[in-house]
Amino acid sequence: RVVPGLLRRHGVAVYEAPWGGGLPLWGPKPCALLTTYHDTLPLEGGAWLGERLRWKRDAAANLHRADRIITVSEYTRGRLLRHFHGIADKLTVLGNGVDDAMVPPSSEYLLAFRRSVLAAHRLESFVLYVGGYNRRKNVERLVEAFARLRRPGLQLVLAGAPNAYFRRHVLALVRGEGLENAVVQPGYLREADLPLW
Repeated sequence: RVVPGLLRRHGVAVYEAPWGGGLPLWGPKPCALLTTYHDTLPLEGGAWLGERLRWKRDAAANLHRADRIITVSEYTRGRLLRHFHGIADKLTVLGNGVDDAMVPPSSEYLLAFRRSVLAAHRLESFVLYVGGYNRRKNVERLVEAFARLRRPGLQLVLAGAPNAYFRRHVLALVRGEGLENAVVQPGYLREADLPLW
């Protein structure tokens, strides 16, 4: 009740709830309503059944109330369309932007980093993956594509904190494809170092 009143009082034209929820759900709409869904993690497993059902109920109300829905990937768009009907016409994929902090620093610092860190892993030409390891990240597809690509000197860098999923699925595939010498695993990378890669 408070948010709709404030939106009307201040003449707000569009209200955005950027994390998949938080739209005013009751009464007349105070303005155009926009919501953004980054993922559908509670539906992907790992959550208790009650938590999944509650999330799905709340998401359904939020999605149907929204005038426009943004999602940051085709994967999430597909998941939303699979679980929620009647939202396709108002759903748009709009990828995440790049923060200015991701711009590489001065060339001297960059060269020093590449001489030390990249040389330690003997990296010259590489494909870089940075992220977590679980089924929805689809890292296995990246490994399969890399195996098909196979170029002399090209390496695949899988940067992220290894977990049971990584060891059970991703590493098993790396071994199965015979890529042990072409895949580098530096572990977790600090966000401040990402522009250097």
